[in-house]
Amino acid sequence: MKPPRRRFLHLAAGVVWLPAVSRFAMAQTYPSRPVRIIVAAGAGGFTDITARLIAQWLTERLGQSFQMRVGLELFKMATGLNFARVDYRGEAPALADLLGQQVDVVFASLPGSIEYIRVNRLRPLAITSATRSPALPEIPVIGDFVSGLETSGWFGIVAPKTTPTGIVERLNKEINAALADPTIRVRFADLGATLVPGSPAEFGKFIADDTEKWAKVIRAANIKAD
Repeated sequence: MKPPRRRFLHLAAGVVWLPAVSRFAMAQTYPSRPVRIIVAAGAGGFTDITARLIAQWLTERLGQSFQMRVGLELFKMATGLNFARVDYRGEAPALADLLGQQVDVVFASLPGSIEYIRVNRLRPLAITSATRSPALPEIPVIGDFVSGLETSGWFGIVAPKTTPTGIVERLNKEINAALADPTIRVRFADLGATLVPGSPAEFGKFIADDTEKWAKVIRAANIKAD
């Protein structure tokens, strides 16, 4: 059975594990064939946009073709308000229903909704990060109304745990180079995104800390996997 096309961007790659080849040599020859980036969200949202931008950069640098609900619960816990939750397979269909007045409010990413805000098709109520967004500085942060409430969505790129260290290091270097590129920085800034380059170890610690934070919310709200 073929995986849904909207879930995949066919990116760079290929890892061939040869025990006799050094880690450095493997990294130097990577990628030897096309690799696949799996996008864990529907097409059209910010995750999809991010994957496409990074995939294009890696394609140009590495020479292969690269293709590529808990926020609401935290808000309910902090305010005591109640909402009827509607689950979607991605941000794009949720925003489509908001635009079509099928739902009343959506906790959406700024990059996914900013163009609708700029043309007055959506009304932003507040930014959920700790500080105002340079892209929409007139929008207040939610912490101004609900003390201590802060939640920021983030997107990152991970590889299978068996990926050789040399390849992880090379990909990390190239992705950090992409995040430092002026053209890419301008593109993400226009979408209201903040870029945070770093090492694999730093990203791993961030994921662990964020997992612990949201695990508490999930337990408190008694959220179960569907």
